[in-house]
Amino acid sequence: MTLNTPPLSISAKNLAFSYPEALETPVLESISLEIVAGQMVAFIGPSGAGKSTLAGLVLGLLEPTHGSVIINGQTPRAFVEHNPGKVSLVQQASSLIGGSIAENIALGVPTSEINSDDLAHAIEGAELSEWVASLPNGVNTEVDTGTISGGQLQRIGLARALYTRPSLLVLDEPTSSLDADTESRVAASLKKLHGQVTQIVIAHRLTTIEDADVVYLIEGGKIAAQGPFAELRTTSPTVARQVELLTFKN
Repeated sequence: MTLNTPPLSISAKNLAFSYPEALETPVLESISLEIVAGQMVAFIGPSGAGKSTLAGLVLGLLEPTHGSVIINGQTPRAFVEHNPGKVSLVQQASSLIGGSIAENIALGVPTSEINSDDLAHAIEGAELSEWVASLPNGVNTEVDTGTISGGQLQRIGLARALYTRPSLLVLDEPTSSLDADTESRVAASLKKLHGQVTQIVIAHRLTTIEDADVVYLIEGGKIAAQGPFAELRTTSPTVARQVELLTFKN
């Protein structure tokens, strides 16, 4: 799968975030990081550490209390506004609309305007090709929520994110509902995007971080450790423990 837009660089400096009703209890503080265009980075750490909040700040869904996030020289909100479709989010749970498989992947695009090449690339990248080929009307098959598995639903969410050929792909555990074989194939597809699209993965399973260029351990709202995966798993006892937990995550 080949994307046709350059990947994005991301810079966060002295980043902090607190909810207005709890300013004295920051969710994140003193976060600084540099993500090189085309890198795959992973955020790992215990629940409530601030991983999803950090991703929300990068996406422009949240505004920092202090500090800044810059994407290719712009704030996240400005970049998204001026470059629609170039930042995509894959959440843990995807939803469906009434309509065909194609309409669910190219969400919001009028049926007559769905690009067949973009659709095919998205289906391939999300490891949906075999399933779609088995359907009576292929991509034009109407969605039946009663027969779609959790894994198929999650892959539709990934295909939806890939349809726009993004430059930044943020994945909040994209393989949590997949069986081991499909999880491995989806991870391989994401690996093929290395260098073509910047990827941020909030990881709960080992498969999704093994190929990361940089792993960030988030603890207590701060970056507790960072570095290549192979290095951190041997030098940081906390990361080694997280890897052990991810390895046995079901």
